[in-house]
Amino acid sequence: MTAIFRPLAIGLALVGSLAMLLIAGCPPTDGADNNGQGHGNPPERFQLTIAIEGGGSVDPTSGEYDAGSAVTLTATAGSGWRFDRWEGDLTGSESPASITISEDLAITAVFVAVAGTTFGFYAVYDWIVDADQLPEGDAVGPAVMSANAQKAAFSNGRGATNRKGYTLNTDGSGLTAYNLPDGEGVADHVAIDADGSRVYFASTYDEKIFKIEGGAVSTISWSVPPGPDGVDDLHTTSDGATLIFREYSGDVWRVGHDGTGLTKIIDDAAVPCTDGTPGGIADIAVSADGGTIAFVMTVLRQRGGNPGDPGSGFLCPEAFGLPAERQAKRRSPSAEEAFRFMS
Repeated sequence: MTAIFRPLAIGLALVGSLAMLLIAGCPPTDGADNNGQGHGNPPERFQLTIAIEGGGSVDPTSGEYDAGSAVTLTATAGSGWRFDRWEGDLTGSESPASITISEDLAITAVFVAVAGTTFGFYAVYDWIVDADQLPEGDAVGPAVMSANAQKAAFSNGRGATNRKGYTLNTDGSGLTAYNLPDGEGVADHVAIDADGSRVYFASTYDEKIFKIEGGAVSTISWSVPPGPDGVDDLHTTSDGATLIFREYSGDVWRVGHDGTGLTKIIDDAAVPCTDGTPGGIADIAVSADGGTIAFVMTVLRQRGGNPGDPGSGFLCPEAFGLPAERQAKRRSPSAEEAFRFMS
């Protein structure tokens, strides 16, 4: 009987050993290798975006992080600035500040200027027009740029004859000259609408305005009287549909881009200086929609002269911003001589 059972016991032992070998050789089913290390899908990653408002820096900067990562953000203010707060997906004013990455995050570090700090600025610039490119005798006269910063225009600085208006793109391309009709003086008053599609030129001594639109020149003109005696301080609304300008003698007028609706909107005789001296309107500024006009008044007197004497236009006695030697001859400066007109 022992001879029969012994081989069976040996066979069972071999079967058991083989089963253990097979079990030991099977790969793990829980994403771990034989040493317990994961080799399945990598951990999820999220984007951390850091933005700066004002003068300063943040460490670390933007980047991708594994889900669950702990990140410490440190804000460092630049010279003349101080760190104020975090905005976005992190709030508060503590620095350093810790966050845990569990989703995409966008955080802004806000720095504010320290009171009393003076900043120095510089500009990097390049030519867009070289005067040597222009015909002999032409120069780069008064220039304007459209509100969208894509177009520019300037006059050629010539007098009664050979007057030109130039337009171009602000990258220097597309320089185009337009011959303006002969007239009195340099067409040195220039206005441009927001997208540069309408450009206007005028001379102080002409009773007309020249419009460049669609590659063509047209003229807006009128008779004197009753129209204005020349054009100073030329402005246009953002859509280029309306022109507002000060005439040579001081009144402010409005006219449509097609020449219609010529109207005096401010009579300088109705806006005297506060000391009672006769005045004239100067240095107007116009809002984008043409609805508000700001200006200062002048007194027609020569230096040391009396009110009403012919001569150069000086600011009213109370007008602010006068040099000290002229303030002493007039009176103390005041903001009362700045006016705003709602048209």
